Amino acid sequence: GTNPRYVLLRQLYRPLIKRYIPMSKDLECWLITQIKVPERKISQLYNGVDLKQFKCRTIKPVELLPENFRSPDLLLIGTVGRLDPIKDQTTLVNAFIHLIKHKPIVRNKARLVVVGAGVLEKMLKKLSYDAGVNDLIWFAGERNDIADLMQTLDLFVLPSINEGISNTILEAMATQLPIVASNVGGNPELVIDNQTGYLVPKQNTMAMATVFEHYLYHPDLLIAHGKAGRARCESIFSLDRMVHDYLTVYNKTLEN
Repeated sequence: GTNPRYVLLRQLYRPLIKRYIPMSKDLECWLITQIKVPERKISQLYNGVDLKQFKCRTIKPVELLPENFRSPDLLLIGTVGRLDPIKDQTTLVNAFIHLIKHKPIVRNKARLVVVGAGVLEKMLKKLSYDAGVNDLIWFAGERNDIADLMQTLDLFVLPSINEGISNTILEAMATQLPIVASNVGGNPELVIDNQTGYLVPKQNTMAMATVFEHYLYHPDLLIAHGKAGRARCESIFSLDRMVHDYLTVYNKTLEN
């Protein structure tokens, strides 16, 4: 909020209040087809991510993790966000539980990191405890070191039931993490299936668990998808690109 570029954008946005600036093509389509906003009043622009704050890791800051999460042989699956039904971390935890139960060997190969707090926290902890995997899931709570925690992960997951253009996905992509996301809202505009990660049907525990297992036994894909995601951020989703796009809309509005 205090970043000079964001302050500039807020100042520039005031004259544009008669224009609609959806953050995703999905929302743009909804405005046109459902709200009947004329296309000429819409300028679809994507969010940008700070590529200097969220960057490719060199060495994992494993000291941020619990002791039994620090082995370099582990696949660290993680998510960041408020623990809320719309974000559906329940499907993520159930997918992890399913993977452990049906592939017991994975108990020594994978861990789950859940960052955030909210109404689902108590239920998710009970779910993991009842399934006997509470030692394999770290509920990290609210944190102010998200960029650093992202560096500890190998795979990022966003299991939302509904989503716009997720800043968290962009931050994970900028950190060079492959993404597993539900195929809803603006997620398909960010995640290119089988190129920067995988899209799975929403609330589909089996599909998500299958993707986790696939990555577990194809670690080369983690690297390839992560690099492709970072490159996509650099070319399409940078803050500089976002500022440029807003300035373009602003200038055209003044000209008209």
